Amino acid sequence: MPPEQDPELVPLNPGFDVVWHGFDRAQVFQYIEEVDGNVRLLAADRDAALSQVDELSDALQSARSEISKLHNRVDELCKAPRDEEDLDDRLRRMVRLANAQAGEITARAQAAAEHSLASTEELSNRLRERYTKLLADVDKQREEMQAEHKSVLEKARGEVQRLTNEAQQRRDKLDADTEARRKQLTEEFDAYLAEQHAALEKELADRRASSEAEAENRVREAQEEADRYLKEARAAADKREYEANQEVERLQALRREVLEQVRSAQQVLGKSASLLEPLEQEADEAGQNGAGQEATGPVKGNTSQQGSQPDPKATRHGNNKVQAKAR
Repeated sequence: MPPEQDPELVPLNPGFDVVWHGFDRAQVFQYIEEVDGNVRLLAADRDAALSQVDELSDALQSARSEISKLHNRVDELCKAPRDEEDLDDRLRRMVRLANAQAGEITARAQAAAEHSLASTEELSNRLRERYTKLLADVDKQREEMQAEHKSVLEKARGEVQRLTNEAQQRRDKLDADTEARRKQLTEEFDAYLAEQHAALEKELADRRASSEAEAENRVREAQEEADRYLKEARAAADKREYEANQEVERLQALRREVLEQVRSAQQVLGKSASLLEPLEQEADEAGQNGAGQEATGPVKGNTSQQGSQPDPKATRHGNNKVQAKAR
């Protein structure tokens, strides 16, 4: 894990106010970005060197642990074995061979450990020197950038103050000019409003007079039109009244005529009723006789007599028609 970055190695990002005249903001921002980029590169190199030192330290520790294990193994191999006289020839040869191999392995392991240790120490020294040099370079560049940054800020503050004073003077002048212009425009606007008000009053008076005259003309025309409509309506009403009276007289004459016809019909019906009573009795008797003689055939005298007599139902039906017409 790389060590945390030193906040003093990264310069602050100064904010420049936007003014009318002064340093170019784009150039200032570009310069600051370049400085920040260089500082970040130096910090990254430093972190990489520290990380490599940590890795080499871990490797050195592993090598030392391996060397310690090899030393222990060599010590175990170098222990005095049991008495060779107690062993047979084959085991003696194996022990001598193992002792020879153990010596050789021990010598190689010690040589490799010494070589690895020397290389590790040399690399560690080089990295330490490089890290020290990088830190010195970073500190130097940081001091230079801080000094330059301070100089730039002082110049910027001076320029900002100068521009602020100029802007305040211009603002005061603009405020005075604006106030004078406002007063002038206010006076001109008041005069224009008075002129427009007078013209509007005159136009309203003219329109009022014209409207009153037009209204009087329209009222007079409407009155004349109403009189004409009233006269026409009265003439039409008189005509309709005359026609209605004529129709009433005609209906009354028709009513008198119908009543007269009804009286005549009632007199005829009264006379016909007295004549129809004996005929109805004879018709009933003839019907009874015809029913008794049905096997031998109808009687001619009765048939001819019935054909000469009027039908009482038809007579009554005709009387009803006459009465309905009279109504």
